[in-house]
Order: sequence, then structure tokens, then C-alpha cells
Amino acid sequence: MARIALYALVAMLISLSTWAIADRSAFLYQLWRNASDSSSSEVLLDLRVMSALSALLLNFVPLGLAIGLYQRANWARTLAIVLALSILVPSVLSEIGILRDPTPMKPYNWLIAGICSVVLLVLINPEVKSLFQRKKRNSQI
Repeated sequence: MARIALYALVAMLISLSTWAIADRSAFLYQLWRNASDSSSSEVLLDLRVMSALSALLLNFVPLGLAIGLYQRANWARTLAIVLALSILVPSVLSEIGILRDPTPMKPYNWLIAGICSVVLLVLINPEVKSLFQRKKRNSQI
């Protein structure tokens, strides 16, 4: 059962990463296609392109974590826990009003927090944790 939960988590991370990469790539394409040649907005356009490129590259992080989790690498489990916590805490804090959330994701904060909670519960589960330890022991033999 723990292996099925881990593979479901890997599939979710791969699909999330693929969707985010496709979404950010479409945004970059639209940004470059609609770019005006006026020099006054050139700096603003450059900043938007650079932030979109950095966000695109950050979307490859869950894809790398999914590959590491599929191979049952302990570093991937630790980094996935840190990633889930780093998304969960701001989502909850902005939903209860401690942080201001200017992004369009505000209506989805509880959904994001729920998904991150499920990810944390799967990764902290002792049965899933033993999958990573067993893999480590087998590689030492």
C-alpha cells in the first residue's frame, strides 16, 4: 500500500510539473508575441521575461523530485517534504489573514494546503519511510 501511495505521489508531481511547464511556456510565448517595440516598456518587458523564465525553470524542481522519489532516493523525500512545507505554510497563513496574498491563486489556497497536507502525510508515513530505508540498506550490501 505504501508503494502505491508513493507512486501516486510521483504521478501527481509529474503531472503538476508538466502542467506548470506547459502553462509557463504558453505565457512566455504570448509575452514574446505581444511584445511592443517601444523602448519605454523595454525594461518592464525584460523583467517580465526574466521572471517568467525563472518560474519556468523552477517548475522543473517537482519533476526532478518525482524522478528521485520513483528511484526511492532519500534526498528526494527530504526535499519533497521541505517543498510541501514551503508551499503549505504561506497558503494557510494567507488564508487566515496573517499574510496578504496578491496572487490570483487566493481562491485555491485551501485546495493547495490540502494537497500539500496529503503529500506530507504520504511522505511522513512510517511505511513509506521504510521504503527509502530499505532501498538504502540494499544498496550497501
